Amino acid sequence: MPSVSFTTVKRLFAVSGNRCAFPGCEAPLVDGPSGKVVGRICHIAGVKGPRFDPQQSPKERNGYDNLLLLCSPHHDVVDGDDRQFSVEVLRTMKARHEKQATDHRSLSTEQAKTFLAILKGSPAAQAVASINQSGGQIAHSITNFVQAGSVSPRDGDSKVDERRTAAIDDLWQNVLAAFDATLNATINLGPCEGDVHRQSYDCLSNVPFPEIKSDSDLAGWSSLQNDYLHVMAFPHFGQTANFAIAELARCGARARLFVSQNVLVAVSDLTRLMSESVAQAREAKTAVERWRHLFASVHRTEESVIAFEQLIRREMHGGG
Repeated sequence: MPSVSFTTVKRLFAVSGNRCAFPGCEAPLVDGPSGKVVGRICHIAGVKGPRFDPQQSPKERNGYDNLLLLCSPHHDVVDGDDRQFSVEVLRTMKARHEKQATDHRSLSTEQAKTFLAILKGSPAAQAVASINQSGGQIAHSITNFVQAGSVSPRDGDSKVDERRTAAIDDLWQNVLAAFDATLNATINLGPCEGDVHRQSYDCLSNVPFPEIKSDSDLAGWSSLQNDYLHVMAFPHFGQTANFAIAELARCGARARLFVSQNVLVAVSDLTRLMSESVAQAREAKTAVERWRHLFASVHRTEESVIAFEQLIRREMHGGG
């Protein structure tokens, strides 16, 4: 059966600009100083699962047109959400990223082998995200716990350490996914100044919080909201948000053996704040003051996400 070739991997990297293809992410695929491969190969039409295309031949499935390069966190995000990241969305992501890339670099054969080893799940190939970035990348340092020379897990049995690291990483990913869904069900549907689409990593990048329109600008938006927002848009985004929030709660329950009580309490607080914001959005309708209260609620949630990031960083240092 045909597999991804070295030539294909090198071609993908050459047109990537050494950057993750996820919109807004600046994470490198190969660390400059060390030359270590920190990116991953993603199949657009999957090898299995919901994005699997039975009409696609093995050669097409592992060919250049069906592959894109992502950082490790965004690979997991895309892999875990086939609804938001459909085949069409991923193909558009690939086309736009490769069109924008101006820094064409070459990839060594050894680095290409590492990419392929990561794809095949080889334990010798350690796929980690870039270290200590200040923002612009989802979960920008949360998956670096086991890399030599970076933040190390607590001393003890390695299997326990691995499961603890995985549990905390899973928690962080679910926090961001639930917050993204909450933003989609709240401020993205609100009477904001300009076009707004905040993603959860914005709160890690000091992006200004959206502002609500003044009263005089609400007339046209109110009509749109009555005809569309609470009839069609909110049921979809609200249900998606409630599902993501429930999944975060389940993730917290799964992690209870591996994290401190402080983390579990913080997860519980986050799920409550997000649920309250989504419920407020359902009732906001056209009352400006209700939207202001909602924006304040979402802003508090954002601040709690930032605080949660710091909490799990301390947790990984053993001081949770």
